[in-house]
Amino acid sequence: MLSKMRVATKLTIGFGLVIVLLLAVSAISLLRMSELNGQLHVVGGQLWPRVAMLGEVRHESNTIAIALRSMMLAENGADRARSREVVMAGRQSINENLERLDQLATHPRDRELLEAIRRERARYIVGQDQLIELISNEHLPEARAYLNNALRPQLADYQSAIAAAAEFQSQSLHAGIDQAATATEAARLQVLVSAGAALVVALLAGFLIMRSLAREMGGEPGYAAKVAHRVAEGDFTAKVVLRSGDRTSLLAAMKEMVGKLSMAFGEIHAAGGALVAASEEVGTSVQQQAAMSSQMSSAVAEITSTMEEFSASSSEIAQNAAVVVDMAQQTLANSRKGAEGVRMVLERMEDIRNDNEHNLREIMALGARSKEIGRIMEIINAVADQTRLIAFNAALEASSAGEAGRRFSVVAAEIRRLADSVADSSEDVAAKVGEIQDSINRLVVTSEKSASVIVAGTEASDEAAHNLDEILETAAGTDSAAQQISLATQQQKTASTQVVVALREIVGANRHGAQSTERVVQVGKELKRLAADLFETTRRFRYGDDDGGGRRADAAAPGA
Repeated sequence: MLSKMRVATKLTIGFGLVIVLLLAVSAISLLRMSELNGQLHVVGGQLWPRVAMLGEVRHESNTIAIALRSMMLAENGADRARSREVVMAGRQSINENLERLDQLATHPRDRELLEAIRRERARYIVGQDQLIELISNEHLPEARAYLNNALRPQLADYQSAIAAAAEFQSQSLHAGIDQAATATEAARLQVLVSAGAALVVALLAGFLIMRSLAREMGGEPGYAAKVAHRVAEGDFTAKVVLRSGDRTSLLAAMKEMVGKLSMAFGEIHAAGGALVAASEEVGTSVQQQAAMSSQMSSAVAEITSTMEEFSASSSEIAQNAAVVVDMAQQTLANSRKGAEGVRMVLERMEDIRNDNEHNLREIMALGARSKEIGRIMEIINAVADQTRLIAFNAALEASSAGEAGRRFSVVAAEIRRLADSVADSSEDVAAKVGEIQDSINRLVVTSEKSASVIVAGTEASDEAAHNLDEILETAAGTDSAAQQISLATQQQKTASTQVVVALREIVGANRHGAQSTERVVQVGKELKRLAADLFETTRRFRYGDDDGGGRRADAAAPGA
């Protein structure tokens, strides 16, 4: 079926098949990326916010505990009122986070752990209210005892429930990340398999198309061009080697053409030799014509004058052809320089693209490191919160110890102040890390835009290189044609000079001889017959259909 198609149709089918395969691979990639995007949405839109909100709940519970201890240690009503406002604000924040967690809960285990947190929180809130009431009524010893014996175990149970929920959410988050990684690997494997299959099919189609073209050609294009060049140079002894049973290919037709051309030009060569012999006889007869010698000498003199003018024109044409050759060679050299320059531009564009991709990877790595810093700051905040709790407990113990614990109370106050300073610094660092992450995201977007611009510039440079290669090929052809023209004009100049010399010799010869008119008539008839034979031979070369093999007529012409 391929043998009956045109070359353009075969190439169109081949390229169309490659495009269809590329579209299929792209569709598979997009489908896999959509599935992966859904899994990442679950991780980033549900699991991670739950972990963050549970961390906020734990932080607010610690803040409430610190505010209650501060209320107990406060020496005036204004400090106690501020501590109570902190407690109420913490309750409000925890309530909002629990409501959002309830909205995001999808697993029965999520709702079970959330219900446990609410249950322990309700007990803890009741204990907070009792402690606040004791402090408000100035029952500080009873409040301290209630704090240590009743409220602290309630806080521990409350935080244990929060820790259990956070542990479950952390496990779910890691499981979601693992599923996303598995999906990514599966998508990559499927895309690679699809791309490999597409490549195999494309190579098979290309092989079939190239084999069909080789059959129509009958052999390699370079071999056919070599045979054609030999025939164009006049060498009809070239042997065309064909495959077994090949009778319809281009090389088979070329072999038949070479055979017929060899036969036709052999006959023309023989007729030309006979014509040369007849011309010599005409020259002998003309020398015997004494009566017409003067007229012929005059005519030959006029022809000589014309040929001298023609020779002068040929010299001028040869000079102009030499100038054209120089210009063509200069154009070819400039085209080569331009092509080399564009290739250098392509290499520089490729270097720029590689550097941009490297910078993008470094920026992404920096973003990952900034996220690790954020996690470390969360750990530092947690340590600072625990330090404040320990310092607060130490202050309570110091106040219980009376005069003996005063120095220890000062140390506990310094530790608490240091923990507050660490927490404030951690918040500043977290804000700076957030700004760095925003800047990195903007830099990633800018780098991706730059990458697309660099790719467009590379494609434009590639197209310019292709155009310059075509110009270079055209300039090389122009240079070759100009050299051939220059050679032809030089040969024409030489031939015209030789004709002038020959005509001058004929003028001298016409002065010395005369021949009989009968001989001239006979020779004229012979020339007419030979001309008729030559005409018939030419007609047979153009329209002949014999199957004679190629041969070269190497016999010298009579009288040569």
